[in-house]
Amino acid sequence: MSRKKAGGGPADAPQDEMNSTIKDVARLAGVSIKTVSRVVNNEPNVTEAMRKKVQEAIRRCDYVPNRSARGLAGRKSFLIGLFYERQNSSYITRIQAGVLAYCRNQGYELLIHPFGSGNESVLPEIEKVVQRSNLDGVILTPFFSEWTQLLDFLDGIKLPYARVTAVLDDHRSPFVSCDDFDAAFRMTKYLIDLGHKRIGFIKGHPRHISAAHRHAGYVAALKAANLAVSPDLIAQGDYSFTSGEAASRVLFDKAPDVTAIFASNDDMAAGVLRVAHQRKLAVPDDISVVGFDDADIARKLCPGLTTIRQPVRDLAARASALLISSLRGEAQDQQPQQLLPLEIIIRESASRAK
Repeated sequence: MSRKKAGGGPADAPQDEMNSTIKDVARLAGVSIKTVSRVVNNEPNVTEAMRKKVQEAIRRCDYVPNRSARGLAGRKSFLIGLFYERQNSSYITRIQAGVLAYCRNQGYELLIHPFGSGNESVLPEIEKVVQRSNLDGVILTPFFSEWTQLLDFLDGIKLPYARVTAVLDDHRSPFVSCDDFDAAFRMTKYLIDLGHKRIGFIKGHPRHISAAHRHAGYVAALKAANLAVSPDLIAQGDYSFTSGEAASRVLFDKAPDVTAIFASNDDMAAGVLRVAHQRKLAVPDDISVVGFDDADIARKLCPGLTTIRQPVRDLAARASALLISSLRGEAQDQQPQQLLPLEIIIRESASRAK
């Protein structure tokens, strides 16, 4: 239940004052989040009239800028947040393991927090977690690591962050990445070298930059081999097992002459194997199937999945190292933007075209 201030308040004041965020303050004051941050941190370049307006909005919202107050007092919580979407458990499990091992070794505790899909309704939830938790910094995984609105918010309150992301040319924060385009190009070329000419492709979640890069690598490899890029050979997935099943049914129905399918991650590739079995297609004799990530499931499937090994734990540990180095004010021993190599792992799910 919201507290009621003595004397009441205007109708446009936030209804739940105990949970007010910096966004609520900015909306009430009619200014940007960055302006509120400047006032909270007592920075220059804010007029006295604007400062008073923001301070009044802070009072009316009953906003408590925990992080800013802690920063001004020079205290550290030694607590790092790991923010991720509620999906793709295999990927996130490996991310958690890499971050947790490094942070604990460096004397930091980890707040692991899943959120729903990135949209307007999620941002206030993230703001409240940041406000309540006294985090020293945050590690972001896709899609959050590529979500401009969230990055703008973190920049506005000056909360340090590092990202595991598919972005290769963004210098707004330290990040680690892999070259998804090159890896997808090489995997597609591997299938072409096996004699496959009708190669299906299942795209990843359209929100994720990695999905676009992997699709672009597939297209580029076909064009380099003078093979047609056919819409009938491309289906949309979302990185889930279920979407891999649905997309493979689309491919088998629209392109019955397909001889190989490249799924943008291993969970979707597992879905392809299931549907192939249901349709009595032998893998790899009738249809070759390859994936991306080298998740645990890739080694457990029968036949074993040919895939691209992504060093997820190493990505997470390096992102942690970059963030903690920044928090300690240390000179960067490593480049703040790092690109890790990817490796094709050949197993039994792909063979020469008949």
